[in-house]
Amino acid sequence: TTTIMTAKGCPEKCTFCEAAMTGVKWTPLNLIKEELDDIVSLGYKGIYIYDDIFAIALPKTKEIAEEIKKRELIYRCQAQAKYFTKWGEDFAKLLSNTGCYEVAFGAETGSQKILDNIQKRTTVEMNYKTVEYAKKHGLIVKAFILLGLPGEDWITLKETEEFIKNSGIDDFQCC
Repeated sequence: TTTIMTAKGCPEKCTFCEAAMTGVKWTPLNLIKEELDDIVSLGYKGIYIYDDIFAIALPKTKEIAEEIKKRELIYRCQAQAKYFTKWGEDFAKLLSNTGCYEVAFGAETGSQKILDNIQKRTTVEMNYKTVEYAKKHGLIVKAFILLGLPGEDWITLKETEEFIKNSGIDDFQCC
């Protein structure tokens, strides 16, 4: 497997992130197609889409995902709960149907207080729904968790522990 980037930037305002409010700049589709063809010609069978948030805009993601499927590549990507749940199950279904086998997302915490403190603009419920939709469509789900964010206390840590135990995620990375 190898990596590819289809866009740079993130429109979100998360206070901990160096990419916050950088705006999304998509790579032109013809260049993505050329890179995918190169990847296939080199013998790779899978890719990791290394964008901050690949699953951000369903129409844009769809055209790229369909190009990946045409080349019979499997892939993993990153999402964000706000956008992943915006279209109901459609994002999870699209990813699953085009060869995605794992989606990772920045849940950050299981505490709404902390999500609000870091201006994540998501809810704990969106995080649970992201996992639910992805799992329903056969995707492996990895959550990125951050401990020690502003306002963290024993109560918020317990809420995060509950999210990890009860959300259905397959894996998590904790920092």
